[in-house]
Amino acid sequence: MKSVATAALASGAALWAMACAPSLPPTVLTQADQLPHTPALVAAQKSAPIAFAVAEKLRRQAHAAFDEGDFASAQLLAEQALVAYRQATIEARLQRAEQAAMRSQDAADKARAQLATMDGQQQTMAAEMAALNKRLQVLQHLELPRDSGKASAERARARAQATRTLHLQGQLLCSAARLLARLDEGKEIAPNKVADVTAAQESLRVASARLENLEKLLGKAAQRAAEAGAKHPPQAPIDHAMRARAACLRALTLARRSRADVSRAPGRSDALLAALAATGVGTVARDDRGVVVTLRAVFDHDKDVLSSTAEADIAKLAKVASTHGHMPLLVVLHEAKALDAASRKRALAQARALRGRLSAALPHSEVAPPVLANVASPVVDPSGRHQAQNKRVELVFVTPRQ
Repeated sequence: MKSVATAALASGAALWAMACAPSLPPTVLTQADQLPHTPALVAAQKSAPIAFAVAEKLRRQAHAAFDEGDFASAQLLAEQALVAYRQATIEARLQRAEQAAMRSQDAADKARAQLATMDGQQQTMAAEMAALNKRLQVLQHLELPRDSGKASAERARARAQATRTLHLQGQLLCSAARLLARLDEGKEIAPNKVADVTAAQESLRVASARLENLEKLLGKAAQRAAEAGAKHPPQAPIDHAMRARAACLRALTLARRSRADVSRAPGRSDALLAALAATGVGTVARDDRGVVVTLRAVFDHDKDVLSSTAEADIAKLAKVASTHGHMPLLVVLHEAKALDAASRKRALAQARALRGRLSAALPHSEVAPPVLANVASPVVDPSGRHQAQNKRVELVFVTPRQ
């Protein structure tokens, strides 16, 4: 009897331990946790930071969903993170391949004896790029599973903000591709560039169609949000936004590859970055679009008149930029908080004034119509007390090569 009682107690303890054991995360989430530490993604974190950040955000959201017991959302988000990590790896490899291509082009001018070797290298690289492009197309057209459960209101709002940011990035990347394409309008296309130009044009057409479709979805989401109210925000089309951004990045990559003057491009972006940083004006950085200068306090007391400091800064930047070739310019106005009708009218007037000043300072460069980003890419919470930090202007020098 004693042994029977002991066995019963042991069995009960085992059942209690099993019941209290924590749930294990999905296998796909475990895989997503392991990927960032692989050599390929460690390199992608530096060369494709935006794509890597998107993947990391999806992975964190998957963990948050798992912690909340929403296992279906955790599974979906983890799968999306895996796709995003692969996309980051592809973008990083594309950049390395472009850099290798530029080195090959530069070496071709040094000695006729090296032409045979370089031709072989270029053919190999073209094959690798074609394979990468095919893989990228597969990822871009991949249909993700439908969300099996509704997200919380807080998570839905976070997705909506991420979707707006991705939409803005896609707009700017496609605009940069169009600006580069216009640089060669009217020029005769070299025979060895016909295929590249055709591919770039088709890629931009596809990317523009994706953006147009995304904007329709965003319009429908905004209408549903107005009907549902803040407590029940609708699901944002974040997957479509990710694909649209990726398509626009590919269009810009192909536009750069199709340029007729790529032999003069290597090093130009680095030289411009260093020269602009040396002026001490604003914050200078580089991203997928080109070299970016971020300015603050551009307008005099929030009017449509440039401040004296901004006038002087633009003069310095223009003087430096004009010595590094005639690169087209993207202008992006970010606001401290969401625009209403009156503030939007003021922002449009500011955009016109800024574009006029930049066009006068850089007469040989195309200055695209400024983009009113509103609060699509905020630095801090637009509804918080530090919202003024969001107010800034980005001047993007679209470089012919990265």
